[in-house]
Amino acid sequence: MRLLKNFSIILLYFIIFITIINFLPKTINFLNTKFYKNSEKTILDFKFITHLNKDFKINDLKKKPSIFFFGFTNCPDVCPLTLYKISQSINQLKVENKIKVFFVTLDPERDGPNELNRYLKFYKLDITGLTGKMEDISKLSKFMNIKFVKRKVDNDYTIDHTASVILLDKELNIVDKIYYNEDLKKSSEKIKNLIKASL
Repeated sequence: MRLLKNFSIILLYFIIFITIINFLPKTINFLNTKFYKNSEKTILDFKFITHLNKDFKINDLKKKPSIFFFGFTNCPDVCPLTLYKISQSINQLKVENKIKVFFVTLDPERDGPNELNRYLKFYKLDITGLTGKMEDISKLSKFMNIKFVKRKVDNDYTIDHTASVILLDKELNIVDKIYYNEDLKKSSEKIKNLIKASL
């Protein structure tokens, strides 16, 4: 009788164990979907137009590491200073052919391909300007944790936005950020590390 009881307990434990093994992956997947950030999220579905009025193919990003900066052409100081710093860093490192640089407008109402093209000519660097529908710009900015808000100023408006530069590897993973208050030396070091890690 005792032997039968022990056997029943062992059998019960075995059934519980098999059940856990069977449903654990599904449970983990459910929890990840509901409560954690989806690691499979990509930017491959977003559509943009470049400053040369061509469709932007995000699959091309997988060929080289990339730098993204969000701003707008009417920005009085933060945007031009940041783009200048990035340009200087890349030119000093002599790595322009090893990395791609993108400027994403947060003001598609005023920043079409022609406006972006004129604006980017001031920088001694091959920067790809991106514009498109606000829906896609918002999704991309959210993916890269860039905050922005349109604010009325007198009879016009400006855009307050995160001034960080986003560094992505060839797998579209965000690996680092260059912050607005970081100097040229620190910015160059982060860009150098990004390229080195992508070799």
